[in-house]
Amino acid sequence: MTLRDDLLADLSAIRGIPAELGLCDIAVYLRTETSAPGAFGTAGATTTAVDTLLDPQPRARRVGDLAGFHGADAALTGGEALALYRVGPITPRSLTGTGYDLAHLLPQNSTPSRRCCLALSGAELGATKVAFEILPDGADLTALHLYVTVRQIQAL
Repeated sequence: MTLRDDLLADLSAIRGIPAELGLCDIAVYLRTETSAPGAFGTAGATTTAVDTLLDPQPRARRVGDLAGFHGADAALTGGEALALYRVGPITPRSLTGTGYDLAHLLPQNSTPSRRCCLALSGAELGATKVAFEILPDGADLTALHLYVTVRQIQAL
């Protein structure tokens, strides 16, 4: 094991403290959607979503809105603004396999039959999980932490 892996394990334990104290009012999930048989939108294909609560639970805070009045965004939200959230710190993947790999979270690394995003719920979002995509230029990754900016892709 490397020093980085030892530090990540300790940081992961420390990052879990706010959630244990009830200070994380928005839950953050890794959502993996798969379509079978075939790609999303294919006739007869069904979509299955699996949500996994991130552990330790990162903090999520709303940082603004984007206008949702154009193209596909307007169809998704009925013309409402799209929420932007900053999520983190997320523990990056270590050599021992714990943590999360940014490359697997980015939407451009999805396939025609599999895609990943984050789902948020709680506080102003309500109890229903709302899908958010990670903005590729909104990620801040260092050896010891990962912060991401996410954009709403599902109507509230």
